[in-house]
Amino acid sequence: MKPDAFDVVILGAGVAGCATALALHAAGITDIAVVEAASSARNDWVGESLPPDVSELLKALDMWDRFRAAGHEPCLGSCASWGSPLLGYNDFLTNISGCGWHIHRPRFDASFREAVAQRGIPIRPGHRLAGAEALILDSGFRLHLRTHCAEIPIVARHVVDATGPRAAFARCIGSSSIQHDLLVFITATAALAPGAWPSRLTMTETAEAGWWYAAGLPGNRLSLAFATDPEISRTRRLDHPTEWLNALAGTRHIAPRLANTPFDLGPLIVRAAPVTQRQRPCGARWTGVGDAASIFDPLGSEGIYKALEDGIRAAEVIHASLRHGQDRSADYAARIAANTEDHLNMRRHFYALERQWPDSPFWTRRHIKERSDPSPARRGIGL
Repeated sequence: MKPDAFDVVILGAGVAGCATALALHAAGITDIAVVEAASSARNDWVGESLPPDVSELLKALDMWDRFRAAGHEPCLGSCASWGSPLLGYNDFLTNISGCGWHIHRPRFDASFREAVAQRGIPIRPGHRLAGAEALILDSGFRLHLRTHCAEIPIVARHVVDATGPRAAFARCIGSSSIQHDLLVFITATAALAPGAWPSRLTMTETAEAGWWYAAGLPGNRLSLAFATDPEISRTRRLDHPTEWLNALAGTRHIAPRLANTPFDLGPLIVRAAPVTQRQRPCGARWTGVGDAASIFDPLGSEGIYKALEDGIRAAEVIHASLRHGQDRSADYAARIAANTEDHLNMRRHFYALERQWPDSPFWTRRHIKERSDPSPARRGIGL
């Protein structure tokens, strides 16, 4: 049986994959298939916030009105106790793009999938990449997709790897990654009484073994997360609620704001948070987007922004290739590399600032001499 063939096959229906599909459709490329390994959408995301300038990316994707109607909570800025026991503030009040946003992540992701489907691009769940082979004359790839009951071949003139940290296609064709760091993020959502956490700011504060993050969510909920080393998490059993809550109780700013406030804590979610970049994030007939191309430290709150931006830029590269026969993959790879270096400089700067625990294994591992002046407050924590 002759396999189905498409101009573009997008592997992954997360934000990066959907953003690529929307941008391609807007550019006139509509022969697209979006396939997703999971059978259902993830719903365990917690605590994401978006900076004010995300509005420009959402407008470029014709998603701004849909986003505004979804009921996400405004974020007025950030505050942080980093390198000092005192809080510093980074307010959005004077930002020309307005406020930032505390988002309801399942609702945010669903709105992108709905927008893709409404443009006549079906999303095929339960299709996992099993293999790939380049076609002759550099005309694309044959993909082998596995469902629960069969293996299905599909042909693409161009492949988009939007499979997240797995980078399933990139790894399949031999593109390795460079790992700069590895954190573990232990998160939970607390249900609060109305008004118990009135702040519209995200809050970050350091501790001897890592750093904490707190952000209000729609529906009187609070996202709480601790970033540390995997071995510290294992040794201190921080994936156990009692030990995690004991660590939370030692915070200088978050715990006092929760004092005398009853809350119901949801299950702890332990997720690896590597800082990596793909050595080869793209080629003439394929493009990696989002976490499949590079993964940033959660400290910068750049993941969703980067996914949207990658999708828009990837669509430009693919349009140039399919419609004009131009290979702009080198420009795309250079942009990924430059953005990653900017991010690495930002995190070097911030981690070098924290000297309150000179004997802490977590902090001493990250006290790397800063190599440049990256203007670190672009979208990161408030210092």
